[in-house]
Amino acid sequence: MTEIPGSGPAKRKTRAVFERETRQLIRLQTIMDVIYAIIIWRLFMILPRPELDEWDGGARVIDVLVTYSDSFLVLLVGLVLILVYWGQSNKLFGNLARTDGPHAAISVFQVVFLLVYLYFVGLDIRFEGDRSVLFLQSLSLALAGFVAVAAWAYAGKNRRLVSEAITDEEVKELRISILPEPITALLTIPFVWVGRGWWTLAWLLAIPIGILLKRSRQVSSAAGGESASERLTLTQQE
Repeated sequence: MTEIPGSGPAKRKTRAVFERETRQLIRLQTIMDVIYAIIIWRLFMILPRPELDEWDGGARVIDVLVTYSDSFLVLLVGLVLILVYWGQSNKLFGNLARTDGPHAAISVFQVVFLLVYLYFVGLDIRFEGDRSVLFLQSLSLALAGFVAVAAWAYAGKNRRLVSEAITDEEVKELRISILPEPITALLTIPFVWVGRGWWTLAWLLAIPIGILLKRSRQVSSAAGGESASERLTLTQQE
């Protein structure tokens, strides 16, 4: 029976298990894509639909857009964030070779939190002005992001599930690249009690946070490279 290296130095998996986990990855990715598509569709379905009699027959499109501007802004922010998470999901899954039970469960938990976020967006449209709903939106998006980080950390540990084509350095870089959004979600929570406008603008913090994390990673990699070079020099001198 042919055996293939598994998730740790002392573990080995049969080819049957290896092939099954490879097929499971395809199924999991398909499920994730379908759920993301449903979330985007639902965001459009909860757009405000005013009744004509509310406007006495004299409504214009611009009037509707202005009146429901806060609702449209909330949905726009939600759409952008869902697309960002979807892009991250595709990037991470594209660097996996297979999945297993724990990784699949963690991944499903991520989309559960995104569905919870969608629910709170719907409540926000109905109960406009309730700041607790904004808090719950930030919290659910933060949890969704950190769960994605946990899933990738699990997959990358000892190269448990990642593709052979990706390097250890790239595994670390990908983990850093998906941190700005959940960190930003946490940082938006204090702005909930300042005002909806400030809460919305706070999501732009993802840009400088992403830049700072990337630079810190580059500095750390450079320092690590210098240390390795120094060790090599000392070894050669000895």
